[in-house]
Amino acid sequence: MAIDIERIKANLNRLDPTQKTGGGNSNNNIWKPDAGEGSNTYNVRFVPYKFDEGNPFREFYWHYNIAGKNFLCPKYHGEGSCPVCDFASTVWKEFTETGNESYKEMFKKLMPKLRAYAPVIVRGEENKGVRVWAISEGAYKQVMKTVVSCDEEGIDIIDPKDGLDFKVTAISKKVKKPYGAIEVEAMRKTSPMLEDMSSLSSVLENCPNIDDEFSPLPIEDVKKALDEYANRFENEPSSDVGTTRNVSDEKSPSTPKTETSSNDLQKELDDIFSGAGDLPFE
Repeated sequence: MAIDIERIKANLNRLDPTQKTGGGNSNNNIWKPDAGEGSNTYNVRFVPYKFDEGNPFREFYWHYNIAGKNFLCPKYHGEGSCPVCDFASTVWKEFTETGNESYKEMFKKLMPKLRAYAPVIVRGEENKGVRVWAISEGAYKQVMKTVVSCDEEGIDIIDPKDGLDFKVTAISKKVKKPYGAIEVEAMRKTSPMLEDMSSLSSVLENCPNIDDEFSPLPIEDVKKALDEYANRFENEPSSDVGTTRNVSDEKSPSTPKTETSSNDLQKELDDIFSGAGDLPFE
């Protein structure tokens, strides 16, 4: 039931390559920390995930607010290709060729964003059983770094008897502009997962299957949302970016002819999405 630290390190390396670590939904079970009007602090405990005991963290990539819809990226979740990502590549090509910052902003809007999910017990709400924390990318990176550092100290955060609680502070956008923030800190004193450890097996057995919480949007609906988004953007009086109607029917764009190397492009993309933990959908 111990956490698989090598898989955690791999997650962290993907989130932050500079770290040297060696190596549609039914959301009844989803928990998100509520900042209220200012800030609120919660204590949570990550628990062993019965569907994958070595790694309680699941990663999903979402397209947000495309014609008012949020949906899983088909490229990452089952379809093999994604009309939104293909169109985003076209938009990026326009940016590299014109230097028009509006294309870059549109590209940022279109690209899929990472959100992680993990089973937790929320202190003070143990009677609700195991729930699924929807973790923003910024908070997820904090958690990954902490898991690795705790492992170096010989601490397995999900150990039922000697694991760690995490203090999660949600800060509203009224306090921390523009979007608010989530701050995560491990409690450095180990503790049992439950006050009554005799009920541990039954509590863990009732852990939700995170993969069952979300259903991909049918690809035709993805195309429809993209067409509506592109046409709406085209008709905005303030927009100086031209788009093409029925963009979802376009062929995947060819690689842009640009002097920018693949390494430089990746660095540029990393810079664009730095601080992604504070985006409005987090």
